[in-house]
Amino acid sequence: MQAMNVQVVEAELARLQQQTAIAQTARNTYVAALIEAVKGKDDAAVAEKPKKPRAPRKPKAAA
Repeated sequence: MQAMNVQVVEAELARLQQQTAIAQTARNTYVAALIEAVKGKDDAAVAEKPKKPRAPRKPKAAA
C-alpha cells in the first residue's frame, strides 16, 4: 500500500513540474512581449516628439 502511495505522489510531482514548466514558459513569453511593447512605445514617443522651434538668428553686424 505504501509503495502505491509513493508512486501516486511521484506521478503528481511530475505533473506539477510539467505545469510549472508550462507556466514559466508562458510567463517568459509574456514578459518578452511586454518589453517589446514598451520599447515600441518609447520609440514611437521619441519619433513623435516635436522639436522646439528655434529663435530667429540675429543679423551679423557689418564690419
